[in-house]
Amino acid sequence: ALREQQGLFLGLRQEDALGQLRRSALELMRLLHAFHPCLTGAVQSGLADRHSPIELHLFSDRCEDLLLFLEDAKLHPISSQRRYRYADGRTEPRPLFRLDNGEQQAELSCFPLAERHSGAPLDRLQQRPLRRLSLGAAEREFDLLGDSD
Repeated sequence: ALREQQGLFLGLRQEDALGQLRRSALELMRLLHAFHPCLTGAVQSGLADRHSPIELHLFSDRCEDLLLFLEDAKLHPISSQRRYRYADGRTEPRPLFRLDNGEQQAELSCFPLAERHSGAPLDRLQQRPLRRLSLGAAEREFDLLGDSD
């Protein structure tokens, strides 16, 4: 229903915004490749608009390494945490780093390496595992390989 509403009221503006967000997400994923980034959320699902953040799940047993990387890259992360719920009923807090360059926002959640290939946390609304796309899968799905604009 949201996709239909966006198509009716936003039309090509939403498609353009989504394309730009996906290109930015791929660029950010390439930068963060050492942390095995996976795209999730509205940018991944296609429901994003120009105000939607890029949501990445990153994997490291030392989230401090991710924070140092972001600071060294002059991305000015804002640290907090987000609680995730899992299919087995547990709820776990995970470090969250927010980035905002004035035009786009990103939310980077850091998970232990052991969770890279295990079940993803649940979507807060649908209570189903979040869909995660690796960099390669995102490039194939969005057909943006070599797209430079």
